[in-house]
Amino acid sequence: MEMLPYQHTSLEGRGMRAGADKGSPVVSMKTFDRGNTLGAGIWECEPGGFPVVGSTSTETVLILKGKGTITNADGSQVALTPGTWHTLPTGWSGRWDIEETLRKLYVRTP
Repeated sequence: MEMLPYQHTSLEGRGMRAGADKGSPVVSMKTFDRGNTLGAGIWECEPGGFPVVGSTSTETVLILKGKGTITNADGSQVALTPGTWHTLPTGWSGRWDIEETLRKLYVRTP
């Protein structure tokens, strides 16, 4: 499989993911001009896990590499693998568990 240019984009280290309760999920990012969104960019996280409580915006993601799982507050799960397209609505609560360093393209909207 051919690697696309954004899979090689250099990212800026941001340190440990706030609220991490599993592993050492160090985060790196590259943000893009906001345009008509609340924010967009590429986010990468090393293996580990963390809860999210009441997100403040809708986030749509495209998984570029890696492997992980999103667990919703109701216990349902979404497998994250390259090519997964998923939207988390404003107010979403749940958990991310990263098994292999995961890179996503994200767009945040109201």
